[in-house]
Amino acid sequence: AMGGLGQQAQGAMGGLGQQAQGAMGAMGGLGQQAQGAMGGLGQQAQGAMGGAMGQASSAMGGLSGMAGNAGNAAQGASRDISGALGGGMGAVGGAATGAMGSAMGALGAARAGPSRPPIKRALLVGCNYPGTNAALKGCINDVETIYNLITTYYGFQPQNITCLLDDQSRLPTKARPTGVEMKNELRALVGDAVPGDVLLFHFSGHGTQVPTTEFNEPDGKDEAICPTDLNIIIDNDIKAIICGVPTGVNFTFIADCCHSGGLLDHAEIQISGDKAQGGRDLSDTSARSLPVDSLAQMLSAQTGTQVSPSNMFGSLGKIFGDGAPSLSGNLLGNLQGQAANLLGGGAAGAAAKKSGGMFSCFKSCMGNSQAAQQAAGNAANNAGASIPGANNIKIPLPSKPHVTSDVGVLITGCQGHETSADARPANKPPHGALTGAINTVLQQNPRVSYMQLVHQVRSTLAREGFAQNPCLECEQVHANEPFLEPHSNSGITSPGQIQLQ
Repeated sequence: AMGGLGQQAQGAMGGLGQQAQGAMGAMGGLGQQAQGAMGGLGQQAQGAMGGAMGQASSAMGGLSGMAGNAGNAAQGASRDISGALGGGMGAVGGAATGAMGSAMGALGAARAGPSRPPIKRALLVGCNYPGTNAALKGCINDVETIYNLITTYYGFQPQNITCLLDDQSRLPTKARPTGVEMKNELRALVGDAVPGDVLLFHFSGHGTQVPTTEFNEPDGKDEAICPTDLNIIIDNDIKAIICGVPTGVNFTFIADCCHSGGLLDHAEIQISGDKAQGGRDLSDTSARSLPVDSLAQMLSAQTGTQVSPSNMFGSLGKIFGDGAPSLSGNLLGNLQGQAANLLGGGAAGAAAKKSGGMFSCFKSCMGNSQAAQQAAGNAANNAGASIPGANNIKIPLPSKPHVTSDVGVLITGCQGHETSADARPANKPPHGALTGAINTVLQQNPRVSYMQLVHQVRSTLAREGFAQNPCLECEQVHANEPFLEPHSNSGITSPGQIQLQ
């Protein structure tokens, strides 16, 4: 009887092997079909198909395990083998069908393009710095002006507009515009952008320049905008946030403040026509510029920490910790630490920790003439930091964030040698001269290109007697595109897109 049972078990196992080989053949055909379907897919669908094949392979592995269990069960009864075989083959069929369905779903999603339709979103920031020696009066009004413009003429929906204000306003305010909050909201603005999106960042407040530890800044200064808590946001940190914005996204930055040129490091578009020469009685204006000495004094009074203009970043690091500007770490200290790590614990490492050799040169250069700083910077940037007597080990200097030229359109408040005015006329509410002129132009004709807008804004400011000339920094192709509409390279046509006049 046992001999007969053994023969039956062997026969069943043989049949199981043949069916398993058939299943493998079917899976091979499935793989060929999947490879054919993959022909037009991008990386996303390829990943999905890879996952599908992985599921199928796992199912076959499960079948093999079931076959082994069936072989053991054959010692008890042949009917258990048949049951295991049927269940195993059912599992393979179900897994293969599900895997193929997942692959087809991924194929459809890949062909469909972005996971959501393009939208228009805005981050509007107004800092009046109430109760401080640097108080302004028109920045909250500027936000209200831009809010009304973009909801009236450009299709922005209130739920897609975030306002950060530090003074009373008719608009809902999400939070105070601190340095950390502004950077968080800017990340949220650009975080999931897709081609065809139109993103607006409007800032009204003080701008500043601070001495930098970077050697690739020709003037030895970093441009920055000033949040209400004075935890400044330098140009590097803005670029680090927006550098990942995809091609085809219109990111527009309007900076109604001083020292706004170069915040994105884009080329300046040449604007023809007469420039504003001034002539206005300046008694009703205030410059939106916060000199570094004033910034240091205000930070000292606000935090109880002695802040030196020459060591602004070090002071900001102590006050604001991880929320401080990215350059708040000590560059020389970072270089020394890297050198010590590379050189180990010997005499060379100890020398690096004591700032010997090259680091003494860095320290002296930081305190000497600009020419000396530039010479040291050129040498460091050309070869990286090296340490004498240590086989010329090179320590890479921190890299500067780079925004590609096709990402971002910047409208500045003024040229580099000018100031942006916080205007306080007797017959109008206080406002930024730039924002007020933008409002004047767009109320008359919202159907303008970026270049036309800046040209007409300059003319408006000249008529009103202001001595500031806003600039346009972007690619030439974007300069000729409609203001706050999808870029031509997005492949998207907005339902409300306007024709230039």
